[in-house]
Amino acid sequence: TIRITGNHCATKRYKSHHRITLIVLCSLKMNTKIPMKYEIELVGIELDKKDGPFRKRDPYLILKSGDIEIQRTEHIKQTLNPEWKKFVINCNKYGVDLFAPVNLECWDWDPVGKHDLIGTVDTTFCRLTSENAQIQLLSKKEKPSGKILVKSAEIYKTEAEIEEDKRDMQLAVDEYKLNRDAVNRSKQLGISIEEARAQITYEKENKGAMEANKKRLEEGRKTFTTDYESGGEHQIYNTSFKRN
Repeated sequence: TIRITGNHCATKRYKSHHRITLIVLCSLKMNTKIPMKYEIELVGIELDKKDGPFRKRDPYLILKSGDIEIQRTEHIKQTLNPEWKKFVINCNKYGVDLFAPVNLECWDWDPVGKHDLIGTVDTTFCRLTSENAQIQLLSKKEKPSGKILVKSAEIYKTEAEIEEDKRDMQLAVDEYKLNRDAVNRSKQLGISIEEARAQITYEKENKGAMEANKKRLEEGRKTFTTDYESGGEHQIYNTSFKRN
């Protein structure tokens, strides 16, 4: 069994007579946990104005899963169309589920008094990572109070994680090729798939030594042929090898 962690898929090998079937199972069908990080950029669109002469807001966002605060953005001064900085959510850390509800709150920051709620919405992490999605905010009175646009949402990985994914993918590719070659060889030689796999694996593991031996044999043949044809000092058993 080979597990491709980067693509959240498990590749299982099943043997049936002389065939090997590769079945790729998407983990999302079995488990909605997301074993990765997401980098998200959110934008506010036409947030509700304040009452009074100072009608613009200093908005910021709070993202929650249940009672747990996952993310709090910086506040943007004097705007109704804020563009917050990108932030990274570690899904493993908070056990975020694709379809479990998350709560998004938009607040008006106040340096002195109490912060005012602009709007809130219950959504899903799946929706929050859908690029270009527009999420409607509702005020305390259940009236539309602006929208949140998902400007960008990308899988976030460190260089080490990317390299690990590449290694896992290469392992899966190598396993697929080994299975394919083993099936072909078993048909050609009339041997079992296990025997064919063992032969191919041995050849790969000892490829360098086998090529070196083959090279030495070729060089030995060339030396023998040259010495015999020239009648040189390395001619072996002259009486047995007569020229025509």
